[in-house]
Amino acid sequence: ALLDDPQYVKALHRRATSNDALGTWSSLAAAEEDYKRLLEILPATSPLVSQVRIALKRVAPLREAAQKAEMDEMVDKLKGLGNSLLGNFGLSTDNFKFEPNGQGGYSINFAR
Repeated sequence: ALLDDPQYVKALHRRATSNDALGTWSSLAAAEEDYKRLLEILPATSPLVSQVRIALKRVAPLREAAQKAEMDEMVDKLKGLGNSLLGNFGLSTDNFKFEPNGQGGYSINFAR
């Protein structure tokens, strides 16, 4: 329905609430975009405006928390992969320290 009419309020609202209910980083970001689009489309006198504003305020911190959780999970999985490969040589990812060099990059130091 949104392909035929991108300003179809009912379908846009349903998609936003569905993405909101999923709770993943990407779905919450999509819900936030849909809620912002709804605020642009809806007339100021619409009873749905207050619900959309409340949902938009609620979704932003949830999106950030989901983003942080997914990023932490990804880093943990990458560390696990690195440890499984380095374990063959008696090393671990904890042996390598990353320090910012002040120019936007990092220097890698080996520590036992």
